[in-house]
Amino acid sequence: MTKLIEQTNIMRKLAIILTSILVVNALVPALLPIAYGTSVQALQQQARDASARVSEMEQSLATAMEALERASEELQRTEEEIAETESIAGQIEEDIALNREVLATRADFIYRAGPFAYFEMIFAAQNLSEFTSALQIADRLASNDAQILEELQVQTVQLENALDELSELRSQQEAIETARRADANSAQRILDEQKAYVNSLNSQVQEALQRQQDEANRQAATRAAAPSGSNRPSGGGGDNSGDNSGGSSGGGGSSAGDYVATGMTFTGIASWYQVGTRTANGEAFNPDAMTAAHQTLPFGTLVRVTFRGNSVVVRINDRGPFTGGRIIDLSRGSARAIGLYSAGIGTVTVEVVQRP
Repeated sequence: MTKLIEQTNIMRKLAIILTSILVVNALVPALLPIAYGTSVQALQQQARDASARVSEMEQSLATAMEALERASEELQRTEEEIAETESIAGQIEEDIALNREVLATRADFIYRAGPFAYFEMIFAAQNLSEFTSALQIADRLASNDAQILEELQVQTVQLENALDELSELRSQQEAIETARRADANSAQRILDEQKAYVNSLNSQVQEALQRQQDEANRQAATRAAAPSGSNRPSGGGGDNSGDNSGGSSGGGGSSAGDYVATGMTFTGIASWYQVGTRTANGEAFNPDAMTAAHQTLPFGTLVRVTFRGNSVVVRINDRGPFTGGRIIDLSRGSARAIGLYSAGIGTVTVEVVQRP
């Protein structure tokens, strides 16, 4: 019993510690307010951090469930002990019933024969031998009755102890089962809240990007309605839709500075690709166009990509990259424009821009 109680306390403390870790991991990011006007880059970073915490919490939950599984195995062994105790109690009850029946039979004999039946049997002896035999029989009967009564008392105490132990085991089982369910439900609830937090961040990222795109479209419509003296300069290079949105600087060609910065920038690893037939927005893929793939930016978004001082403005028309923690996948033509083609991959700065 002492060993069982110690194991139970250890399992419950372990479950409480793991649950506390999950609570802290979930509440810390949730308590950090998202300021109005937070940049898309900052929101994306928060979303990545929150997603990483989801993975950590899933691992913590798996560890907690393993510990609780071990606790369940201990409870199963407790159930077996309970079953054994019930079997012992049942046997004692049968013995008590049998002894009570014997005593009842003896009492019935005394009642029917009268209290002096034994004396009559003894003094009815014809000689000393019969007298001695009758006396011995009466003594054995009295001794047997006393022994049966004593056994009945001992067995009654044993039954009470067995039932007390059974009640204690059942109480411990109920407490452990209740704690196990509460811990598992709490861990699952915290994980669900963290996932909802990640989804909320991703929605905010998409909304922020859409607002930027709507603002760019509005400014473009305003410029299109302006007098002819406000004609914008055209950029160099071409893309696979015939829109001259691309341009480069530092490595030759027209300037990539002929665009208005939006203030949304992010830095990371870029790569390039040249295989494909269709882009994610349905265009025919042109590996020499000034285009790129991004995981979340809306199609048509213009971004300035800078690598080792060389810049090119490209249009997002595809989705990716999806490996290696990379942030953008350039077409072969745009990679050549900034010198990334020979390097294969490299650290770049990506800035969302709009036409002047």
